Amino acid sequence: MDLLLVIIASYFIISKTKLEWALVIILALGTSLFQANKFFENSYLIPNMYDGALALSILLFARFYSRKIKNTESYNQIKKTLFAFLAFVLITFIIDIVMNSISISSILKTSRHWIIMLLMFLTIPKLPAETLYKALNITLKITLVISVIIVVEHLAETSYFTKVEYDIFGKKRGALPSTFAMFYALLVYTDYFKLSKVKKYTYLIILVASLLVSSTRSIALGILLAFIICIYFQSKDKFSSMFKIVLFAIAVYAISFALPTLNKRFTEAIAEVTATQKGSKDIEGNMTFRLYILAERYEYLKNNPIHYLFGIGNVVENDFKDVFNIGLYNEDSEIIQLDTGDISWPLILLRLGMLGLLIYLIWSFKFISIISKYKKDPLALSTMAYIITTIFIVSFASSNFARGTFWMMPTICLWLIIQRSQEKNLFIKNGNNNDCNSNL
Repeated sequence: MDLLLVIIASYFIISKTKLEWALVIILALGTSLFQANKFFENSYLIPNMYDGALALSILLFARFYSRKIKNTESYNQIKKTLFAFLAFVLITFIIDIVMNSISISSILKTSRHWIIMLLMFLTIPKLPAETLYKALNITLKITLVISVIIVVEHLAETSYFTKVEYDIFGKKRGALPSTFAMFYALLVYTDYFKLSKVKKYTYLIILVASLLVSSTRSIALGILLAFIICIYFQSKDKFSSMFKIVLFAIAVYAISFALPTLNKRFTEAIAEVTATQKGSKDIEGNMTFRLYILAERYEYLKNNPIHYLFGIGNVVENDFKDVFNIGLYNEDSEIIQLDTGDISWPLILLRLGMLGLLIYLIWSFKFISIISKYKKDPLALSTMAYIITTIFIVSFASSNFARGTFWMMPTICLWLIIQRSQEKNLFIKNGNNNDCNSNL
């Protein structure tokens, strides 16, 4: 399936037709088919889907390399910050080759997601705004289909497509949601797509339900924070916004009772916090487990000044000695040393060190700062809330934020927002007071 997608997308890029589908395929391969790869187990030909995403990103970049774009102040500001971060990543490559004797193939295997991030950031502004908007719409429909499958199979207690998920302690939970389910729930809520009320609330119910049935506490809290941000900034009346926030919080709390597994996990989280405050060192649940993973990796870096600043570099899992005792287990019942996918921060810290982590966060908050200037735009507001929620909450239950491919969707949105802003300014300059009706 993955090889077929690469072939189809390559044709679209070379022929410059249906570029929105090429973009959607790159998004899919860069996110393990929007996190639905478990639907099609044992049907892949490419060893790693990132290879397909990287190949297509290179092809797309080469195909549109000569196309000029009108640089804006916002784009130039964020580009400088990105280049500063990627310059640091390049320094880690040099350290790997000169000091750590790490092969170039290992460097490419572990850092291809950063290369995809750079190529997409340089290429997306060269694509027509209509292409980007169509890609958003197509991805919405794909996300809805995946979400419907997740919800229906959860309610029917079947696992024909989805795979039954268990936490590290063997407790059953629902399938993980599609990669962009939360993002699209925000877009639908802020009315970016101008849907009818029936479609709007139907889509919202499907997307939010797919998020909640996973019984992931970080996702449930993330929904709450993201919607609070959108409600607060979108409401003209602050009293009304606070009233809506309270109602929404009560609704999420009530829904948690309808999902016993989620409710139980929140109860366990409170117990974990209490045990931690009392100084208990026992790992009682997922939350403390993830924090101990982070603590163990941090203590390891502290013993080596170079590692502390620049991380361990781009060594692959098989070439790294077993030094960690806390982590997820692989198929051979061995603790995964580097690429444990349950939390972003140990991955960032190990690979980039404290200095790299700092620069990465500067880049992230610069992106938020730039996009917040346009927060009256539903797309900007939703994207801002999505990134903030990912950094502060969801990153503690997912490794997506530790990978450069996370920024593909925000970059698409950033350029659409800039294009939209330019259109509005052009209308005002020409003396036309009517807002442009297009979502582009």
